[in-house]
Amino acid sequence: MSTKESIEFVGKFIGADEIESIVVCEEKTPQGNNIVEFKLKGGKTRRFPEKVAPYVMSDKRSDDSTVQQNRLTPVVRECVSAIMEYDLDYGDVEALVKGIHSNVMFQFDRANISLWGRPDSDFVPGMDPMYGVSLLDAYKILENIPKDEGGTDTTGGDTAAETAGN
Repeated sequence: MSTKESIEFVGKFIGADEIESIVVCEEKTPQGNNIVEFKLKGGKTRRFPEKVAPYVMSDKRSDDSTVQQNRLTPVVRECVSAIMEYDLDYGDVEALVKGIHSNVMFQFDRANISLWGRPDSDFVPGMDPMYGVSLLDAYKILENIPKDEGGTDTTGGDTAAETAGN
């Protein structure tokens, strides 16, 4: 993404948030494409592959479902094109959708195991990655989430302790 392109996007919106700046990240997609980070007013950031950027931005504010729909439209178009190029029939498409879902869930579940600090050997395909994670494990993580600027406890910490009978 050129500096000129980056400047053109400043002042546009991703959902309800106004774009302040755009930075090309060092990280790349698995196919080697750039990932860009949008710095938004209010301190939020959003990251997308560079080729997604034109689809998630707009000249006016919108809601997250509009951003999602705009982001998915080219993906659906490419998938339908591939289905036609491979001449898949109805049954093939059903199997393809199930296969994609299974593959994606496999990857999310495996990543979830790692995020909980568990070894990859704990990963069992098809088993809920939360199996074996206790509420105490979750609470230990939540304790380390900082309070927001207004001093509000965003973890539900007091509520969790009260619910537990303390």
